[in-house]
Amino acid sequence: MRDDTVEFMDDVVPAELPGMCMQKPRGVRESAGRISAPAFETGAVAAEQDEENIADDKDVAIEKNGGAQMPSLRDICLVVVGRGPEAEELVRRRREACGRCILLWTGEAPSHQHLADPPGRHAFRWRPPRRGGSTAHVQIRRLRHELGSYERTWCKFGPDVVEFAEGMGYEVWASTKQDVHRIRAFDAASGSTLWDVSGAVVFVGAEFDAREGAVRNLEEVRAFDVAVKEEEMKPFATVAFAPVLLAAAWYGVQLFFTSYLMIVFEGSLGARGVPWWRGMTVLGGSVFGNAVPAVYGFALTGVWPSSRVTLSFVTFFVPICVGWSMASIRSADGFGYTCSFFSMCVASTVTLLAVGLPIFVLSSVRQMKKQRADLKAISFKLHFAWMLWMVLTSLGAWILMYGVALFYLFLSLHSKLAASCALPLVAALCEHALVKCNGFMYRQLVCRPRNARSARATMNGDQRRVL
Repeated sequence: MRDDTVEFMDDVVPAELPGMCMQKPRGVRESAGRISAPAFETGAVAAEQDEENIADDKDVAIEKNGGAQMPSLRDICLVVVGRGPEAEELVRRRREACGRCILLWTGEAPSHQHLADPPGRHAFRWRPPRRGGSTAHVQIRRLRHELGSYERTWCKFGPDVVEFAEGMGYEVWASTKQDVHRIRAFDAASGSTLWDVSGAVVFVGAEFDAREGAVRNLEEVRAFDVAVKEEEMKPFATVAFAPVLLAAAWYGVQLFFTSYLMIVFEGSLGARGVPWWRGMTVLGGSVFGNAVPAVYGFALTGVWPSSRVTLSFVTFFVPICVGWSMASIRSADGFGYTCSFFSMCVASTVTLLAVGLPIFVLSSVRQMKKQRADLKAISFKLHFAWMLWMVLTSLGAWILMYGVALFYLFLSLHSKLAASCALPLVAALCEHALVKCNGFMYRQLVCRPRNARSARATMNGDQRRVL
């Protein structure tokens, strides 16, 4: 999503800084024509605003927000100033840690260093560099390609790799010589701001040997902490095209052959016949078996499933899916009645969740104990509530959309025109309501407990992955 303003909630600091996202969270609005900036205050701040007094009342806002703490600037954004293999390696490590990063490719020292306290009493700046545009610098083009740094419509991908062009200057703000927390790039001729960002600024390379706190060689780069401690400070992720197209093709093949074989053989099925063609549903079931540990299991424990666990779920779901698809009920007259396709999907899903999730929980707890994780710091009540909500808004959406389809059929009996007009509108409204409810529940169950000072146990893992 475009970088924009994030507002305070009642008792938390902004927990969802803009980045790459699937949906627009509450308090974030699109600005026209450019990438705009988040500010740690209530309300929206125009992107072009560049005065020094953007928000002097941050302390008042923080006090009103239940004493929630400011997030770490290193969690929010790591700004790397340097050129050479050391700077490249540090940016790669930060990208692998799923943290937001900006690379200013230069060996020049800042033109000026201001002495100022970290953001909290002063304005938090978020006016990141713009993406796109051609550059004659071969190294910059190579880095952008290797790091996947580009912009598509309203999404930004990868770290910002910025060329230090001719006629450009930059200045930094620091509370000590080592604690640099803001960087501003400007046009040397006019003094106008090119970009202005608050975050942890680190100087990398032999050019900054004389500077305290600089990272000078590859050994120091590998020892540098690039981890994001607060999960909500990570950028959002978008749904990639390739998996969506692959899943659509996979389900398309399964539904086509299943429907064709049902049309050909279902009508001639004898009283004691076996609907073998319904076994084709195992193709779709294998995909869902993969999603159960990655979505519901992760929401329940915060532990990402290994390939072995995922394969076990897929293997376990195959006989369940085949069994329910071929199951039939014998009536007194000797005829066999098989489950409808919808009933088969529901029964197979409930069976896998009821049997598989407890096993996944035991496996995850054992894994966390091996890693000596503090289980008391994990609220399994919140995890369970979040998992139930995921079930309600994903599997429950089946029933909702099934009801929309029945509504369409009922309305089409009276007016085909009205039914055709109502179907896309009602479906879109239902989907929009689900997205809004997901955002609300995420804040209630994940954001607020994590950012409240009084919270003793919170949720584990980056729960935005399940969204």
